[in-house]
Amino acid sequence: MNTLRSAVLGLLLFTGPCGLAQETDHLRSFLDSKTASVSWLDLSTPEKGVDEFYAFMGLRVPGLRKVGEGPMDEVARLRSLGVSQLAFIYAEKGYLNSSPCLVLVSSQPTELKSEISKTPLSEHFEVMIKDGIVLVGHKSHLESLLRKDGDIPGWLTVSESEAESRTGMICMGAALLAADNGFRLRKFASSPKVDFELAAATLRIEHVQFSMNAFPEDADIRITTRRAEDVNAIVDLLKRELAAGVPEYQITWTSSISDRTISLHSADGEQSRRLFRRIFRLPSMDRSAAMTDRLKKVAIELHNYHEVNDAFPPQSIVDKNGRKLLSWRVLILPYLGHIDLYTKFRLDEPWDSEWNSKLIAEMPDVFRPVESIDIQPGQTDLMAPLSKNSLFGRRGLPCKVQDISDGMSNTLMVISAPAGKTTVWTKPEDLIVNTNAPSESFFGPDQDSFWCSICDGSVRLVPRSVTEDTLKALLSIDGKEAITPLP
Repeated sequence: MNTLRSAVLGLLLFTGPCGLAQETDHLRSFLDSKTASVSWLDLSTPEKGVDEFYAFMGLRVPGLRKVGEGPMDEVARLRSLGVSQLAFIYAEKGYLNSSPCLVLVSSQPTELKSEISKTPLSEHFEVMIKDGIVLVGHKSHLESLLRKDGDIPGWLTVSESEAESRTGMICMGAALLAADNGFRLRKFASSPKVDFELAAATLRIEHVQFSMNAFPEDADIRITTRRAEDVNAIVDLLKRELAAGVPEYQITWTSSISDRTISLHSADGEQSRRLFRRIFRLPSMDRSAAMTDRLKKVAIELHNYHEVNDAFPPQSIVDKNGRKLLSWRVLILPYLGHIDLYTKFRLDEPWDSEWNSKLIAEMPDVFRPVESIDIQPGQTDLMAPLSKNSLFGRRGLPCKVQDISDGMSNTLMVISAPAGKTTVWTKPEDLIVNTNAPSESFFGPDQDSFWCSICDGSVRLVPRSVTEDTLKALLSIDGKEAITPLP
């Protein structure tokens, strides 16, 4: 077996037995040395597996699905707009924690762009036509996609013989630790030691590839290592961890080894689905949109709370002795449209009392993490960053707008906490920030950015490249620090 025989470039660049588009310079220009991951689907003709895979992965093109419609309706609309192929491309590995660029090959690009544009895109997202191809994505990601940053890397070398694969994905090894697209076994590791071993294993992997002709029965996952001597170690790790974890994630599978490549297969359709979920998942345009919508909604309702109560809510409800009982997230329930749920709470009892603990399961969707496959029910990632001078962290009376002298656009309100730092949504617990090195609190070990809402109601994706001084300034409501504006 060749080091890499990826169908992705076959779909994008070659004429294959499925009648795919001929090689074009403008399609090739989307792939370069910074390409980290590519997912693709060929919609040119209805075929078993493609539509099912689109639905299984929860894929969605902004603006196309109407109220009450499902994924199959959207696929049908894509075809009616002349879409023959679509691809999700991460332009740089650092973007794996945010969103991909969506590339749509259509015979009706103007009509397709117009249809997508009927629904307002998330902040900083754009839709454009380049050389007859419709592109959708975050502005900065599209700029990177449209640059030619070197030649296509070796792990994207293609064998034309596999051009007939209709759907698939390929992800470089260096990107496999990313939170929302890549090697997911770390989230199921049976011990901290194994977790470390899995993290180290990704450095020995050149790429992971998925392709199929009929999902899920005729699906193939292949892991190619950088060196032949690493193959057996990776197989042993897979055998141990694919059998670990809760029963619904345990997998019966077979493997074969050829040179540096491990091929994984399960004859059972449901097991194939589990195998795919445990290794990697296709990126979703919905992640950024959903994260933006959640944070913006919470920010707006915090301001509505302020409008009624002349102050933002306290970090927690406390009893007469100062003991924390319930989170600020409970206090804003009426403003989120959940007055009935709010009235069920006993506000003079703690979050884990016999009565209040029954309400944990009724967590509103706005608090539910976008990536919830590995999160326990009732856990949320939406937390207030706490320091001695932050919006929710300072002691004394609840904060008012006039207290934020650093400026509303320069002060953090709520963040999406890193994986592993989630909390029960009713619990009066938030993210305690190490003010000497705030990045340690905001970024997980494999996280290149974090989402947050600012006090002016805007939502931002903060990159790891942000300085410690900027994070300290964002935390403080009145520190008068100089701050570099966020993008």
